[in-house]
Amino acid sequence: MKKILIVLLPAVIAICALSCSKDLTAESPLIDMGGSDEGGSSGNPYWDWADKFPGIVSPNIERAFGVQVTVKGGYEPIAYAPDSAVLQSTGLYVASGDAVEIEVPQGTSDLQYQIGAGHKLLSGQLRQRYENVVTRGVLHPGTNSVSSYFGGYLYFCYPADKVPAGDITVTVNNAVPSDDYVQGETNLREWINTMIERAALLAAPSEDADSMAFLNWTELVSDKVILTAGVAEMSAMTDPDGVLDYYGKIVDAYYRFGGYDPANQPPMRVYSDIQLPDAGQTVADALYYSRQEKKHLRAALAGMVKHMGPLDYLLPMRMSEDLKAVKIEEWMRFIEQIASQSIYEVLILDIDEGIRGVYELLRMCTEIHVAVIKEEVAQAKMFQFEEELHLMGYDDVRHKMIKKELEG
Repeated sequence: MKKILIVLLPAVIAICALSCSKDLTAESPLIDMGGSDEGGSSGNPYWDWADKFPGIVSPNIERAFGVQVTVKGGYEPIAYAPDSAVLQSTGLYVASGDAVEIEVPQGTSDLQYQIGAGHKLLSGQLRQRYENVVTRGVLHPGTNSVSSYFGGYLYFCYPADKVPAGDITVTVNNAVPSDDYVQGETNLREWINTMIERAALLAAPSEDADSMAFLNWTELVSDKVILTAGVAEMSAMTDPDGVLDYYGKIVDAYYRFGGYDPANQPPMRVYSDIQLPDAGQTVADALYYSRQEKKHLRAALAGMVKHMGPLDYLLPMRMSEDLKAVKIEEWMRFIEQIASQSIYEVLILDIDEGIRGVYELLRMCTEIHVAVIKEEVAQAKMFQFEEELHLMGYDDVRHKMIKKELEG
């Protein structure tokens, strides 16, 4: 198999396939609720952390009982992470400190739950939130009681190698319904008005506790992508269908680029967090070694790259201004060093106009893949781009372009 390295040069929006890991066999301990009616500090030692993120749910919000949730079976594993299980949304939220009951049909095996979403922060990071806000565990036939110190959306999943052929239906009690936007189902105008009203209340809280009794999270859901964010962020969303369609095209292109059929893949998840883990070394570190240790870049790269199936990749620089400060000569020398010293047979550059001398970098490539859309404005921009290449003497770059049409 060819060794492939992807170098992510521009700053990127992380699209994460949120999944249960394989180690969900240990039950998370339930919370000692103590004597507080509202689950305050006497009942939850992490109350202050939970208030920071993901936030405390008002005790005045009405909880739902007898909610039936279909957990799907018979689906394909995630193409680029076949050992990971697929999280399935429920449209329900577990409030911090609440004991939620989940009734599982007899004969069910290997069903798991997850409360909350978010990367685990690394030790030593300055924390804006608690390092791990996710609660996970196994569900058994009959009545299960689950809860979380932090709260969060309720998800179900199976281990990747134990997905049953058919669907099952579970019943959930004492969870908070989420006002999500489900493409093709939710009334657009009502959802937008709800988000705007709640964002206004968050900006200027009312003294009336009942008026503040709403969930400060929502999800945009399609069959391609699920976006999870706070109400304040979503309140500016005037065209959720357009956003979902846009991300859906990106997801489809991503799968096709990897040789996978998008129709057989689960939706990707994009979620909002107030802090991401310190992901480690980036392209900036690799460039440093390229300048200082010209003969030993191969060894340095081995400790920097991340892995995604058969692909290795370098993380992008964290600051766009750092990217702009790198001279084209440095980029060219860096790419030449990787090509001559490393084990990689294929080198993929994810680049944009933020790079100085980007056309010279493109000139080094054997193929240039460009995503295109059959839309008047997009086609006009493509024409302008190709005309600029011609006028600046980069016809060789233009002739290397392979256009990949994104399906609408």
